[in-house]
Amino acid sequence: MIPLLPIPARILLCVSSALALTSLASPTPAAAQPMYRCVDNDGHVVIGKSAPDVPPPANCRRDAIPVPKAIQSQPVAQKDLEAVKQFLNERLTDLAMREARCRSAHETIEVKKDDALDAIDSLSDNRRNSRVSRAESRAAGKVEEAAKLAHVTIKQCVQKAQADIAQVRGILSSPEVLRAQAPELLVALRRDHELAETRREADRQDLEQRRYATLRAERELQAALEEKEAASRRVAERLSGELREQWLTVLENVRGVHEIYASGGSSDTVSDAFSLRLEAIGRLIQSIRVKYASQVQMGDHKALGMAVYAAYAALAAAGPDWQRERQAAESLASAEANAARYGAIRSPSTLDRANSDQSKRLLRTAQQQYEDAKTQLAARRDSLTQLLAETIRIAKEERERTQQVSAEARNP
Repeated sequence: MIPLLPIPARILLCVSSALALTSLASPTPAAAQPMYRCVDNDGHVVIGKSAPDVPPPANCRRDAIPVPKAIQSQPVAQKDLEAVKQFLNERLTDLAMREARCRSAHETIEVKKDDALDAIDSLSDNRRNSRVSRAESRAAGKVEEAAKLAHVTIKQCVQKAQADIAQVRGILSSPEVLRAQAPELLVALRRDHELAETRREADRQDLEQRRYATLRAERELQAALEEKEAASRRVAERLSGELREQWLTVLENVRGVHEIYASGGSSDTVSDAFSLRLEAIGRLIQSIRVKYASQVQMGDHKALGMAVYAAYAALAAAGPDWQRERQAAESLASAEANAARYGAIRSPSTLDRANSDQSKRLLRTAQQQYEDAKTQLAARRDSLTQLLAETIRIAKEERERTQQVSAEARNP
């Protein structure tokens, strides 16, 4: 419940009001007795019966205001009295909590005072001579004085709460006093309800505003996340496109090397060109795997990349077969030259005939080796041609798929 103004202050403001005077009523007109109301020297409201044998207290006799019997006889609805009782009981609960808080503050002050004094003592303990300086003594004295003043203030708080509790209990214990206070307390109760309703409305509006702000922040965050995701997708799409173009570039280089291989050239120049271009393709593939590592790991254009690399690996593996065929051809040409030289001798000696027989055997061996190398090279060329054709087919499908995706993006 929202704390109200102290009851004595409210009564002081309403002493001369007609509403307060008309609120003093007894249960029945016939039983009405003279009453008075005043505020004593301690600020407490005093309301009671004014009888010859029960005079008002000495400290408020001058300010005692008699209440006419006609006003006292004005009835108060029972439901209003019940509402006032509930209001006062809730007030008692609030005052009891205030008194408890005030009492608990004594211990808090002592703890803080001890902490402050311990901190001051630690300053002297950290010095070599361990002597307390004048400044530290003055600081400790100020701490003690501040603690005393705080205890006095807390004691006043406890006393004030106890006095208010006694006052509210006094109103609840006396039907006449309760009826006398009922109209004013009803006004306070209605004001409490209005304040509570105003606060509830303010809390509701604040909750709505916070909900709206939270919703707006969530929408802005969602929009930012979506924009970030869209930017990431755009970057990923760009890198994926670059990766595809890089694989297609490698494929063109592989086709060029395959044309050199398929040409069947046997000169050193052709062989050097083949080796150099293969090395360049290997470096290009390595750079692609480093630059587009994320796209490669995610499987972008996986089929195209694997096909291109397989064609490159097959070309690299075909190099030794080509070298073997060249060496076999050179060996065959040398064996043929030797056999022809010994065969051209018209009157061969025994040694010449032996050398001629040896050259013929070497020629047959060279011919067999050349045939084997040529057969293996032909088989390698056929497999490379098929592998390259498959790679070109995959690249064509990749281009067509990319063009279809681009067309769908332009015309959703």
